[in-house]
Amino acid sequence: WFGRYRLKAPDSFLLKDDDNHEHYTELVHCSIVKNLLLVIICRWTDRGEIMYNAKETRKQLFGLLYNVQQQNQHNNTNNTNYSLLHSIVCEPLLHDPLDRNNYGCLDYVYFGNAERSRNGQVVAVVTALPLGNEDNEDDEEPRETARVSIYDIVYNDDDGKAKICKRERDILVPCGARTYESGLTMSIDNRGEYLSIATTQDCDEGGFWGVFNITSSSTCREPIFQIDPLGNTYNHNLDNHQFTPDNELLLTIGENLNGDTFLTDGEIPSYLLKRMIVLPSYEH
Repeated sequence: WFGRYRLKAPDSFLLKDDDNHEHYTELVHCSIVKNLLLVIICRWTDRGEIMYNAKETRKQLFGLLYNVQQQNQHNNTNNTNYSLLHSIVCEPLLHDPLDRNNYGCLDYVYFGNAERSRNGQVVAVVTALPLGNEDNEDDEEPRETARVSIYDIVYNDDDGKAKICKRERDILVPCGARTYESGLTMSIDNRGEYLSIATTQDCDEGGFWGVFNITSSSTCREPIFQIDPLGNTYNHNLDNHQFTPDNELLLTIGENLNGDTFLTDGEIPSYLLKRMIVLPSYEH
């Protein structure tokens, strides 16, 4: 499919700064469900005098939606063998661009990384991170939390129109600011009702793991349950957590956690506990 088409953003999106420099653009998420392709890109709206994480740097996230079955693709006029597929939605995901103390910089997770539910209707996006210690040596109060924002993807089959709607309440979780050790992983269930988030913190601290109710009717952004601290060091704790196609939550735990008592360390609701499968990763 990608060999036959090229994705096209609106011309107004192809902007330059006051010095006529093109904005840097990075692809941070791409997923396709039911012929609706979601692309999230990060734009460096002002990169300052130096390229990476200057105090003047600002970043914004944009969400683009494409209908891959759209019949009115515009043919390319440059005698190439592909056609252009135009976006049906292209809009910023945040109210304003963020500075480096909010968009952050860690090795294993990036500003704008996202997880989309299997029904395609809900997406969880990392919209703020700590700035790693490789970049924040001069910062007196580095950020110590990560923020995850929830968006609904609404598509109308009758007229082919779509929109990306941000929920009002964001999720904040503790997250370390060590460039190479700290990180964040997420998994969202099939229907976009529950979100599992795990983070690592400093080398001599345990991690964090919590599961959140993210249904549209929920007004609370506190976890249904959490284990904090998770283990006593940043690694070999919760090595993986993933909702399966059967909507079970598969957990693989490292050697620093006890598989026999792991799920008794937190007050896990019974309806969620019976959907969990725990495997030791070190035996694989």
